[in-house]
Amino acid sequence: MKKPLLYLLFLLTAQVGLAQQSFRSLEEVFVFADSANIDLVISNLRSQQARQNESTSRLGIVNPTISLPTTFTHYTNLPVTLLPAEIFGGEPGSNVELRTGVPYTTNLSQTLDLQLVNPGGWSAYRLAQINSDIAAANGELSRQKLQENLADVYYNIVNLNQQQASAEENLVIADSVLQITQNKFDAGLVGAQALNNTKVNQLNSAKSLKQIGYLLKDAHLTLKLLLNIPEDEELEVYDAASMSVMAEAPEARMNQLTLKTEMLNQAYSIQSLKQSRSVMYPSLSFFAGNTFQLNNQEFQPVTGDWINSNYVGLRLNITLPTSNSISQLQRAKFDLEIANQELEQARTTARVEAKRLENTYAEAWENLNLAESIQQLNIDTYEKNLNLYKEGLISVDDLLNSYEAMVNATYSVNSARISTQLALSKIIINNKFN
Repeated sequence: MKKPLLYLLFLLTAQVGLAQQSFRSLEEVFVFADSANIDLVISNLRSQQARQNESTSRLGIVNPTISLPTTFTHYTNLPVTLLPAEIFGGEPGSNVELRTGVPYTTNLSQTLDLQLVNPGGWSAYRLAQINSDIAAANGELSRQKLQENLADVYYNIVNLNQQQASAEENLVIADSVLQITQNKFDAGLVGAQALNNTKVNQLNSAKSLKQIGYLLKDAHLTLKLLLNIPEDEELEVYDAASMSVMAEAPEARMNQLTLKTEMLNQAYSIQSLKQSRSVMYPSLSFFAGNTFQLNNQEFQPVTGDWINSNYVGLRLNITLPTSNSISQLQRAKFDLEIANQELEQARTTARVEAKRLENTYAEAWENLNLAESIQQLNIDTYEKNLNLYKEGLISVDDLLNSYEAMVNATYSVNSARISTQLALSKIIINNKFN
C-alpha cells in the first residue's frame, strides 16, 4: 500500500513543479506584461535615469566647486638668487649666488566657487526637465505599442484555437464521409475513384489540423517572447470572453500621446537652441579661498608655525564665440525646424489614424455579417447534399465540394469574428492612452 501512495505523492510533486502561465483575457496579458516585458522595464529605467539627471542638473545652476589641495614639498636643492656683488663689498658688475627659501614646505588650501549668474546652468536644467518628460511620454508610447502587438498575437492565438476546434470537427465529418463512401464502395454503389477522393479529403483535413497546430506553437513562442516567458514554460491561452460588438464603430480619439511627445520634442529643440546661445552669455561667480603654509628647515610635515592667508572675490567670465559653438548653434536651429515639421506631421497622422481605426472596425463588422450569412448557406447546402449523397442522388465530388465550401466558410466566420474583436481592442487601447 505504501508504493501507490509514494507514487501518487511523486506525481503531485511533479505537477506542482511544472511552471505554467494561463491567460483568460487580453487584460490579463496586459497586466502580466507591465512587469515582465523587457522593453517596458528598460523604458522605466530610462525614465528613472532622466528624473535623476533632472535632480542632478539643479546643482549645475550654482555649480558649487570645492577643492582641498594639500602638498608637501622637499627642495633637495634650494633655488639660487643672483645679487649684485658690490652689496657684499665685491666688484661692481659681478654677482653673488645666494640660495634662499626653506627645504621643507607644506601647503593646505581650501577653495570654494559658486555660480551667481549662470545662463548655461539654467538652460541645462530646463533641458533636463523636458528630457525627463520625454522619457516618461516615450515609456507610455512603448506601452501602447506593446499592448497593440500583444492584442495582435493574443487574438491570433484565439483565432487559431477556434480554427483548431473547427478543424477537429471537420476531421470527424471527413471521417464520417469516408466511412459512408467505404460502405457504398463495399456494396458496389460507387467506384474506386469516389473512395479515393474521400480518402484524399480526409487526409487534407488531417493535414490542415496539423498545420494549425504548428501555427499555434509559433504564435505561443511569439507571445512568450513579448512577455519574457521561458520557452520551456507551459503557456495556455483561453478563448477571449464574448466581447460586445456593435454595428456602429465606436469613436476613436485622436492620439494625444503622440502629439504630446512631438510637442515635447519641439520644446526640447527650442530649449536646446537657447542653451547653445547661453554658452556665449557672460557668467558671474563668487570665489573664496583659505591657505595654510608651513615652512621648516628640518623634516617636519605637520609641526611648526602655520602661516594663514584668506581671499574672496568675484569672477566675470565672458566666452567668445568659437567655430564649435557656432556650429552647435546652427545645428540647433535646424533641429528646431525639423521638430516643427514633425509636429505638424504628427497632427495630421493622429487625425488620419483615428479615422483608420474606425474604418477598420466598420469593415470587420460588415465582413463578419457577410461571413455568417455565407456560412449558414454553405452549412445548409452541405447537409442537403449529404442526405442526397446517402440516397445516391449526387456524386461524391458534389458532396466534397460542398464540404470544402462549408469548411472555408467556418474558417472565414472565425477569422471575421476575431478581426472584429481585434479592431475593437485597438480602439479601446488607443482611447485608453489618450
